[in-house]
Amino acid sequence: MKDNQHVLVFDLGNTRIKSACFFNDELIEVEYFNPDDTSPIISYCNKYKGAEKIVASVRSDEYNQNFQSTINGCQFIDVATPNGLISNYQTSTLGIDRICNAVALKNQKGGTRVSIDIGTCIKFDCIDSDGVYLGGSISPGIKLRYKSLHDYTAKLPLIDENGSQQLIGNSTFKSISSGVINGVFAEILGFIDFYNANFTDLTFFVTGGDAENFDFPLKNGIFVDENLTLKGVYLIYKFNAV
Repeated sequence: MKDNQHVLVFDLGNTRIKSACFFNDELIEVEYFNPDDTSPIISYCNKYKGAEKIVASVRSDEYNQNFQSTINGCQFIDVATPNGLISNYQTSTLGIDRICNAVALKNQKGGTRVSIDIGTCIKFDCIDSDGVYLGGSISPGIKLRYKSLHDYTAKLPLIDENGSQQLIGNSTFKSISSGVINGVFAEILGFIDFYNANFTDLTFFVTGGDAENFDFPLKNGIFVDENLTLKGVYLIYKFNAV
């Protein structure tokens, strides 16, 4: 790895692409892109000619192949890429996004560390005080819950409401948004309580595109780090850099 070199890292998510520029280990810029339009990404990369371009993706193989052929010189990391984690996970199907979050957690100081990634899915991932990855949980995120209510009922509408919602909905629209948004928040707070009941010296890191919909109490070891996954991508790049 060369000093004084820009490194662009990309997180290809299901609903958006997020990118960060690192320089001398410092995150200096974050950008967001529409997955269906790569032209702004090309322009962004041209802004940093000569930069390393590192990509982590949860999208389809076809999309990844097209992205790689469009963005010249980009390098994908995946579940087979060495990352330095000691893991207790029992299968080889752990997603690269969860791996990146775990690597970022390992780099944080403290005892047991837990990431709460609120996006298409809600993912908890846990690193113990010895730096061992234990695993976590996956459940549907906000949009998946709205979509399932519409797809698996005959008459409930498909809505896309974000932000805080009143507890008691006085219409079908408001009842759905209360159930989904307040239900997600209650689930997350409940999981935090479960972790606190099973571990001591806990620190939680909240991240993900939908985290902005919730007002987490920034105390009792709960912090917001909207760039946690990108930091993990960068750390995996560093681990493999020659």
